[in-house]
Amino acid sequence: MSEIDMESVHALRIARRQARAARKFGRTKEDRRNYRLELAYDGSGFIGWQQQPNGRTVEGALVEALRPLVPGIRGLMVGGRTDRGVHASGQVASFWTYQTLDALDIRDALNEAAPGEIYCASVRRVPRRFHARFSAKSRAYAYLHDDGGALDVDRLNRLLTPLVGLHDFFAFSRSTPVGASTIRRIYAACVRRVRLEEDRSGLAFIFSGNGFIRHQIRVMVATLLREATSNRSDGVMLELLLARERMETAEPASPGGLILTKIGYDAET
Repeated sequence: MSEIDMESVHALRIARRQARAARKFGRTKEDRRNYRLELAYDGSGFIGWQQQPNGRTVEGALVEALRPLVPGIRGLMVGGRTDRGVHASGQVASFWTYQTLDALDIRDALNEAAPGEIYCASVRRVPRRFHARFSAKSRAYAYLHDDGGALDVDRLNRLLTPLVGLHDFFAFSRSTPVGASTIRRIYAACVRRVRLEEDRSGLAFIFSGNGFIRHQIRVMVATLLREATSNRSDGVMLELLLARERMETAEPASPGGLILTKIGYDAET
């Protein structure tokens, strides 16, 4: 039996055990209560979203805060996983439980979990069909870079525009699992000059799409910064994309500049 088949059998066994336990206590899928969290966090002190045994994670901090109030928490998922050092201002998470919860109690508990690092703006009950990851229609990110006011924003936008649309972004990916698709659709992308601090301006690289490959945005930003002052044509980013050669694109920009700004969903969720 293949490894995939074994994983399917294991998942089926778990699902059956959960179903038997639910029936034993008279609970069904219809008894589940689904909750949505609106989150922001400073990723500097975390090794990423996903819970891991070797360091602090955003998921781990949330689970630790929720467990006393929601001992039966299930299915904690997030709209867009973030890597080590990446921040979020518009993250969405969801979980379900058989308990009826007080949303304000949950919000306050999360805001006490890591003061100054994690902020929960709201908690609300949502339809059972809502899933933070699989219900998402779009993800938006911003990357902030201090260029000292030196780079040509118009040149950067001319370089970036050809990447909008449905493309194979293999050249801008890193550490992609074998067989995983690198095709993504970018809905919109632009570069703007913004004020980083009162006396200092910089660049904001803004992207929205149906999803992004791990490190994709950071590689695109680093490559844009490299080509901004090169003598190559405005079509060089498209040329690199079509060549599908990872060695021809730049190494990922620092994670500290990247911010997950929004997860888009249908209006009713």
